[in-house]
Amino acid sequence: MSQEKVIVGKNAKSNFGRKGWYLIIILGLSMYMQVGIISEGMNIVIPAFSEIYGWETSTLFGYNAIAGWIGVIGAILWAIAVSRIKNGAKTIFSVGLVCCAVCVILWGRISAPWQYLLMMCLVQFFLQAFGGSALASLLANWFPTKKGLVMGWATIGISMASIAYMPMMNGFVVNFGLPNAFICMAAIMILNFLLSIPIKNTPEQAGTYPDNDPNMTPAERDKMAQVVDTFKRTSSWSVKKLFTTKEVWKLMLSQGILLLSALGLMSSILVRLTAMGGLDRNAAIGMISLGGVFSAAFSYLTGVVDTKVGTKKATMMVYILYIIAMGLSFIMVPQMQIFVVMMIVAVSGGANNLGLSAGVSVFGRFDYPRAVIVVTPMGSIIRSLGYMVVGALVVTNANGIPDYTNSNILLLAIMVVGLIITITMKFVLIGRSEEEAKEAVKKLVAEEAAGGNLSPEAAAQMDAEITEDEDALPKKPGV
Repeated sequence: MSQEKVIVGKNAKSNFGRKGWYLIIILGLSMYMQVGIISEGMNIVIPAFSEIYGWETSTLFGYNAIAGWIGVIGAILWAIAVSRIKNGAKTIFSVGLVCCAVCVILWGRISAPWQYLLMMCLVQFFLQAFGGSALASLLANWFPTKKGLVMGWATIGISMASIAYMPMMNGFVVNFGLPNAFICMAAIMILNFLLSIPIKNTPEQAGTYPDNDPNMTPAERDKMAQVVDTFKRTSSWSVKKLFTTKEVWKLMLSQGILLLSALGLMSSILVRLTAMGGLDRNAAIGMISLGGVFSAAFSYLTGVVDTKVGTKKATMMVYILYIIAMGLSFIMVPQMQIFVVMMIVAVSGGANNLGLSAGVSVFGRFDYPRAVIVVTPMGSIIRSLGYMVVGALVVTNANGIPDYTNSNILLLAIMVVGLIITITMKFVLIGRSEEEAKEAVKKLVAEEAAGGNLSPEAAAQMDAEITEDEDALPKKPGV
């Protein structure tokens, strides 16, 4: 058996330990709240504000897009803060939860459109604190070789948002009123914060081990982090090179448009069922929750297709199913509209899972950490346009019923463009192979040793680690 197979087998076991599982549950809850607020929750929040204050839903959707761009800026700033503050991941995670909870309470007490924009921007900004870099850094600290497997468990929180968040938020609004519904949301976030207090920045601080492996010392974990950082430093993918490479733009557009479609559709899914499917509100919410179960199943199916036949075909499959759903949406029969919505909910489970796999397919595991500097923010900017694509084109007919025809036409056209871009992509490795990456690191080590920045003993040790210790290398997702 090869060394790689041994490592895969070891890392495929979910033996995270009691404290590790506790961390995963808390992070899953934070993902549930993050996705629920920016996506599923908009089905309840935007119509409620529109009904109470008479504001145009298209205006509010447009504000959401602007707030999404503020979130991208926040993601960059929080990433810097995590790397520079002592116990940065845990500190930023806690600060983000508390500040976001305060902003959510204020969000429920606004009385003017500009206040909606301000609070939405602040919510998106702080969401990126606890749901972005801090979350990823905690996972890296606790599970240096099992991040992919842990993410598979933690992202159940995202699937649960499709199933449970909308009924929960609707129940809050119906029973307590809109302002108090936001207090209930904030209370869950505060509960998330209180439950996270026992969590430490590193497993050693919590009296346990990285990967729950007693044989892994802090020095070994730090060694892996050093090697990964060295691979990143030797990458030739500068920001300029990323922006001037055609295949990078294709990747950003292919995955960004897919996420744009998912966000635009899922943030308006309830109104589609009530206005065009003819269902009452409670029945529609129940139908969407049922669709969330299919979404989780389709998410798994997409992963299987990705693994078996490749990321390109998996992405094309999701696009084609979305396009079929949009084509069927023009058949104005209530039963067909219900089928279309259920199809959209299910397919959206797969749409959110392909970005990481696509990035690694193109850049490889040695250059992807450098590529995300550009690819992830640009993808998020494109994704946020989903609010505008839906909201700006929805019109109300003479009977007061929202009409999504124009929005669906534009979404269909955008999806076709996304599919064409995906088809034209080669999905071949443009990043370094393992051999090329190792040679680049060896060259850097030799240069630093020659310049006196690295002792001959340390250089020899690091060279041996790069050459022989596969555990020190960056791993593919899920490995």
